[in-house]
Amino acid sequence: MKLVVNDQLGDRLLDVLERCAKHLEDSNAQIEKLQKELDRCRLMSESEAMKYLKRDANTLHHYQKHGLGFYKKGKEVWYTKGDIDDWLAKGIVNRRNGG
Repeated sequence: MKLVVNDQLGDRLLDVLERCAKHLEDSNAQIEKLQKELDRCRLMSESEAMKYLKRDANTLHHYQKHGLGFYKKGKEVWYTKGDIDDWLAKGIVNRRNGG
């Protein structure tokens, strides 16, 4: 079977394909943005936060006293990756200077 495409039809098909490619790019960018947002909202247990920060429990508690946000339910303490990253970006605490 042979398919013959005239110039006008070929141009229209190319236009459709280009628009589809653009929509796909936009969708991929949106998915990436949502994945980053979801990652920031991810809850971490205290042990996961210690691993993420590469610090022990005493240091983590020290950080809490100096503004590291956390959520507590009963005896369990939870953190979000976004809260930790934002707090680190502020550079508030340094164990060497006591702050």
